[in-house]
Amino acid sequence: MPSRTRLSPWAWYLVVGTGMIVAFVVATVAGAPPVVYGLLFQACFACGLAGLLVGIRLHRPTSWWPRVLSVCLALGLVAGFLPGIITGTTPPGPGPADVLYLFVYMLGAFAMVLILRRRTPGWDLPGLIDAAILTVAAGLLCWVYLIGPTVGDTGATAATRLVSAAYPLGDLLLLALGARLVLSTPTNSVAVRALVGYLVLTVAPDVMHGIPFFSSEGIGALVIAVL
Repeated sequence: MPSRTRLSPWAWYLVVGTGMIVAFVVATVAGAPPVVYGLLFQACFACGLAGLLVGIRLHRPTSWWPRVLSVCLALGLVAGFLPGIITGTTPPGPGPADVLYLFVYMLGAFAMVLILRRRTPGWDLPGLIDAAILTVAAGLLCWVYLIGPTVGDTGATAATRLVSAAYPLGDLLLLALGARLVLSTPTNSVAVRALVGYLVLTVAPDVMHGIPFFSSEGIGALVIAVL
């Protein structure tokens, strides 16, 4: 009798995560109540958090602080969406949820700094220069297309402009640290590739939100929600 092939934890994680994303898309397209797709949205985050905790349990890393901060990041994202799930509406911004979101950026950046200090204890001047060049180029594009129009919007309140500009700055900070990590360490590590994927999925929706097609209701907004 042929033996059954057991799925690895990675395969189970991909299967469950993909199923949740598909369920979220179907619920959104079908016009389900906000509470339904809101809960599915949080279930996707919970799946990521569970995968992180299982990874810590299986591999028992010697350095815990980056993992603990990553858990805090996931919990902060979940807490930021809870008000909308409970009330069934999207709370007007800026508000307490924005404080949580921006705090998540700081946690993510702090975690990446700790990872960098562990993987590259020295200065690595060439890596710093390369990362600085990429950051300056990305910062210029970010200012021209994202921050500049937001700051110059005279129809918005000062608080709204300040918070809206803070998100691209947080993305730029993560990109700078990510570029420093990738250019200074081998990229054949699964952990580094996963971190790069996290950065892409964090920064891409914020950039796409500044494009009219994606910022309006419809397919564009659904793409951002899925990312």
